[in-house]
Amino acid sequence: MSVSGIPVEAYATQGFGYGKDTTGRMPDKDVNYIIRGLSPGIYEVSIDPPSKYMSEVKTIEITDQDVNLDFELQNPSRMIKGTIYNMEAGKPVWISAWSPSVDGKVVTVTGTGNVEYSLTGLKPASNYRVKFMSPAYPDQYYNQQTQWMDADKVDIAAYDAFDIDFTIEVNPTISGTVSFNNAQAGDSAWIVAFSLSKGTEMVEVTTTAPAYEMQVMKADDYVVSVWSNKYTATPEKKFVDTTTGNVENIDFSLNSGNSISGTISDQDGQPVSGITVEASSMSTGSKFATTNASGVYQINGLESVDDYILSVFITESAPPFFYSTDGSVRDQSWATEISTESGSVQNIDISIITGERICGMVINDQFKNIANVLIRLESESLKVRHSVRTDSDGKFVFTGLPSGNDYKVFAKPTPTSPYQSQSKEQISSNVCNLYFILTQAYTLSGVITDTNGDLCSKIEVELIHDDDDFYGYYRTDSSGFFEIKGIPQNSGYALIVTAAGDTAYLPFKENKISITQSLEKILPLHLHWKYGDICGIPMVIL
Repeated sequence: MSVSGIPVEAYATQGFGYGKDTTGRMPDKDVNYIIRGLSPGIYEVSIDPPSKYMSEVKTIEITDQDVNLDFELQNPSRMIKGTIYNMEAGKPVWISAWSPSVDGKVVTVTGTGNVEYSLTGLKPASNYRVKFMSPAYPDQYYNQQTQWMDADKVDIAAYDAFDIDFTIEVNPTISGTVSFNNAQAGDSAWIVAFSLSKGTEMVEVTTTAPAYEMQVMKADDYVVSVWSNKYTATPEKKFVDTTTGNVENIDFSLNSGNSISGTISDQDGQPVSGITVEASSMSTGSKFATTNASGVYQINGLESVDDYILSVFITESAPPFFYSTDGSVRDQSWATEISTESGSVQNIDISIITGERICGMVINDQFKNIANVLIRLESESLKVRHSVRTDSDGKFVFTGLPSGNDYKVFAKPTPTSPYQSQSKEQISSNVCNLYFILTQAYTLSGVITDTNGDLCSKIEVELIHDDDDFYGYYRTDSSGFFEIKGIPQNSGYALIVTAAGDTAYLPFKENKISITQSLEKILPLHLHWKYGDICGIPMVIL
């Protein structure tokens, strides 16, 4: 049976041949994809279907005639399996496995006691992160971690993974009641408990169920607050220590607060509906509203402060407009601050323009599209800055731009990408043939150990070059491994190694590093002099 919507790419192993198509129904033809315009040569033809099918690559040679190449979709067969210990009746949990290279899956687990789970039909990959989720318990990541960045990666590139276990502990709780004042039926808010060391837990409260209780980890740095797009909270936040057990009576009162309202219109004075308007304050955060059919918005639940900045977002591809008494502006530093210290503010009207566009594509030196590249645009004279990402076809677009000819556009791949950044200057608006051809760069990798040779986790590794505007970052898991990719050839790099949240290790810095090839390093961290211990000087072994 023919399957539609499958991307098919062909790129030459030597030279610059490249083509792409997506499978679909073709009347009067017995094929469902055609890649045209390929010159003779050796090609790798790949399919990258959704997660329920395997990716596949085939090699063909094109000479002086067309080639028919069929693919039969295969189901992935890799598996992650483990046990959840201490499950309780009526409290389901979800186990997810996700890889940035192949996506992932989620499975629901119910039962009591020690319950096995399995995630089947996974694509092979070496960098899965497995997460335990439940409204009844704090989130966990494998292996006994509370934050995504610290999760041990599960490798099923060649074999299935077993014993990926989670244990439900008897954790402390934070509880209280939220009072809704002058509320409408069905109104809700979220209680947020944030710990720098343990992560974030959230629970919803409503006018009909204002009491809450959430399980959290043992930590002395929880900050509990209420998030609502309609109300202000009193008090604004509370500091909570759960290291000694449950904490009760963390109560809040919600009030309607102040509001900012007005109308959004286009350059012809016509109202614009469905536009997001945001009021942000350095001291109280941000809240938003959406314009109605008459272009009218009203942002509620605002605190009494004097520094609200009002911004208007047309689409994700367009830089925002900011309110100013001199007219709408594109640079936040030119915006007029709005005060609600005397109460609600009305008639804050903003006019927006359709503007012009800049668009293009990011490819590699084999003419293969590169997805998820951060594209940053800025103009010093027009005071415009904005960022988008390339889509699955490597394409990007900026809209709503003021007319100009001094735009700078930067293409910055993800930290796990092997490609180096690139920039283009003096770009005019309404240009839609802007191409970035990214080349692979160098990699710095290695392991972090202590002086006994034991592997170190939660170590932050940074590589910086100020003149080249390069910044690379990696945080180790229990394997101690780090890897920074996409490093341009240059001298004068600074390598900084810091033990995140652990002052037992001395920070380490090495300057004037030259990168002329990919490097591997072993970095042994030394302990501080502490409670009579002796600290040493970190060494680097190349």
